[in-house]
Amino acid sequence: MDNGAWEVGSAVGAYSGTNSASTFLNGNSYTNDPYANSRLISPMFTVPAATNYPRLRFWHWFSFGSYAYGVVEIRVGTNGWVALSNQYGASSQVLSSGGWTEPSVDLSSYAGQSIQIALHVVDPDGYGANWAVDNVTLVTGAGLQIVLTMPISSPQLGGATFSQATVQVQDQGTTVFNWASPITATAYSSRGGSLHGALSLNTTSSTGLATFTNLYFTLASSNIAQSVTLVFNSSSLSPVTNAPIMVDFPISQFSVLSSNSQVLIDPTSDAGLNSWTVNGTDLSYQHWFWLRIGSTAPQFSLDTLSKPYGLYQSQTNTTVNYLGQGLSATLAFSVSGGGNGSFASTLTESLTILNITNTTVNLHIFEYSDYDLSDNPSADMLVFPAINKVVQQGNGLTLTETISQPAPNYYEGSWYAITLDKISGDTPVTLSDSLIPNAPGDQTFAHEWDTNLAAGQTIVISLTNSIAGNITTAPAVLSVALSGKDFIISWPTNSTASFQLQSTTNLSISSSWTTVSSPPVINGNLYQVIMPILSGAQYFRLQE
Repeated sequence: MDNGAWEVGSAVGAYSGTNSASTFLNGNSYTNDPYANSRLISPMFTVPAATNYPRLRFWHWFSFGSYAYGVVEIRVGTNGWVALSNQYGASSQVLSSGGWTEPSVDLSSYAGQSIQIALHVVDPDGYGANWAVDNVTLVTGAGLQIVLTMPISSPQLGGATFSQATVQVQDQGTTVFNWASPITATAYSSRGGSLHGALSLNTTSSTGLATFTNLYFTLASSNIAQSVTLVFNSSSLSPVTNAPIMVDFPISQFSVLSSNSQVLIDPTSDAGLNSWTVNGTDLSYQHWFWLRIGSTAPQFSLDTLSKPYGLYQSQTNTTVNYLGQGLSATLAFSVSGGGNGSFASTLTESLTILNITNTTVNLHIFEYSDYDLSDNPSADMLVFPAINKVVQQGNGLTLTETISQPAPNYYEGSWYAITLDKISGDTPVTLSDSLIPNAPGDQTFAHEWDTNLAAGQTIVISLTNSIAGNITTAPAVLSVALSGKDFIISWPTNSTASFQLQSTTNLSISSSWTTVSSPPVINGNLYQVIMPILSGAQYFRLQE
């Protein structure tokens, strides 16, 4: 001991037994020195090999006034004293231990050297430095471990900075504040890819934490998500593993293509599937999903769960994921087109919802569809031949939706936008099992599933939409009507859309036909072109 502030007594008792070494006795700060600067010094000893994980452990109680502190110091041979631990008190801003606690101080970087340990108490202004110490022990062997105090959550986006991870070394639950070896991060995935950022960090002496703030992962393929496992390691300690992270890719509006078919989907809004073009004709206005949790809240669009995370994308297939409100929702689309020139096309979908909470969720799922088969959508017909099947017909085409699993609880068909206004409204809704009205019109349809989804349980909704038939085309008959100094040439809009209007001034075998430069406009169910009246004869035809 130097400067004589330390004594053995029972001012605050002891962690075990009756006495402890302390800087105060009988309730008085510093029995021997009210402005203490004193060390309690160990005998000289040799630190065991690093492979034995040598560390100093002790129990202590402290209550420091402003600017006072205690610190563990080390001296190698006859060298000067250097700090080995963080300060207890002053700089740490933790002035009281709140009871007996047990620090652990790593000695492995001094393996094989002859050292002394000191407990150094300092009170520069005399405000009080009450420190009691008991059971000071040199410990070796098992007990040290790396602990992941804040893991990285899932999912994360490829190429973007992960949420932070914090790691520290603990000795049987006690933080080792002066761990000398760096902590490193590595990543493993069966598909490859690579981890980037600051991959090796030292712990901070004040907290004992190594905080990884800029890790990110590059996917092996930019359009395929990967399950990635992060491992944190240090020296010869057993590594700690972060739970697997799904590293996805950012995704916004996308398309799936096959032969004569192209489907456009916006996963960021309730527009959802907003185009299904078959043989050059767009047959879709809107197709999407809504959810409701409980019986009193309104429905909400699937895309409001979270931003979409891309899981897989190819020309014909795309899968996205949403994560929010205790649910993980995965939506997959696949299109299979028919032969070029045909109107055959099949779109398959699956919606998988996992309850990631630890309680049962009362869940209601709504699928809404607005397909327009006719040039004049008010001519479409709709029928539900079964609870899991709906057929829409118009303009020579038939769209059939078949739900393979599970059967919905309710259905509804209606003219636009009767059902949509109910589903997207601000009150809970149950579909009516009816057609509103049961008559040709701008048809829409919807299905509803009601389930109590237990913790960890999944519901998978699978459905197939198929289009077949051929668009009915009317004979392409030209008509002419005078309009002031002009004349109007018209033909039906349900004729072949690829017709071009051409003109010539004579009908001889050698006559040359020229495409009219003025584009047609649609007026009702007619294409129309306004032409000036010129001198001489003019002849017109439609040519594909």
